Amino acid sequence: MRLLELSTIRAGGFLLLAQIMTGVNIVGSKYLLASLPILFLLSIRFSVGAVSLIPIFYLSNHKDPILQQLKSLSSKEWKLISAQALCAGIIFNLLMLWGLRKTEASVAGIITSSLPAIILVLSCLLLHEKLTLKKLACIALATLGLLVISSARLEGLPNGNSIIGDLIILLALLPEAMYYILNKLYQNDKVSATLVAAIINLINAVLMLPIMLIFMRASISHLSNIQLLVLLLVGLSSALFYLFWGLGSAKIEGVTASLATALMPVCTVIIAALTLGEMINLTQFIGMLLVISSIVAYGYRINGT
Repeated sequence: MRLLELSTIRAGGFLLLAQIMTGVNIVGSKYLLASLPILFLLSIRFSVGAVSLIPIFYLSNHKDPILQQLKSLSSKEWKLISAQALCAGIIFNLLMLWGLRKTEASVAGIITSSLPAIILVLSCLLLHEKLTLKKLACIALATLGLLVISSARLEGLPNGNSIIGDLIILLALLPEAMYYILNKLYQNDKVSATLVAAIINLINAVLMLPIMLIFMRASISHLSNIQLLVLLLVGLSSALFYLFWGLGSAKIEGVTASLATALMPVCTVIIAALTLGEMINLTQFIGMLLVISSIVAYGYRINGT
């Protein structure tokens, strides 16, 4: 039994950081929703994300300037990047918010636990990746862990959950899963992951500009210094998610990368407990252990498999 190669471990670390950024985004957005409209918050988030990645690009000392990298993108690559931006940006967020208006957040949590399995199916269908018993077992273990985490939130919920809302949440997972698939289809070593992340945020920011103008009266001037800091952190985490995922997924196959998405709710629970005081109960802890076990299990190669 031996660990994966160092490059693969490093890539896995980037995927973990990407899920931590998602957790920061969710918890930070939850904190800000009491002061800002949801769509206005999303438009600011993408704008801050796009702007913050520019200095990161220059600090990375990439050998080719921005214009030269942009010119190297083919028409097909521009389409793939734009599709990624739409899937993981506007389409996913709008569907998710729409669904949450019609169903409970805890139920949505259970539905989103199926994301790794959806990515697995799409990876096999669209990327023609081989489905092995080990991969299937790890996906099942991760999904079981997420179901255990989510089940703890169902206690005390009233009956009569909206079936329409549940279906919308499930529908939202399709564009989210497609982002990960499209990310694997896009391969261009001449363009840095930082620039791709900036383009994705910029596309969403431009598309949401009309929304920002509509909600312009919801000025951020009334926010406290702490709220402004959280708003900046949320925007930066949005940018870093695309950056870290781009750096990590380039070295790992789609099925393996799908397992990393199982860490998102785990990271969210931990960050919420540390910042918002939401306690982690025994059921959630057991669920997190199951999720982490699925990642560790795939992190080892047994007899060269």
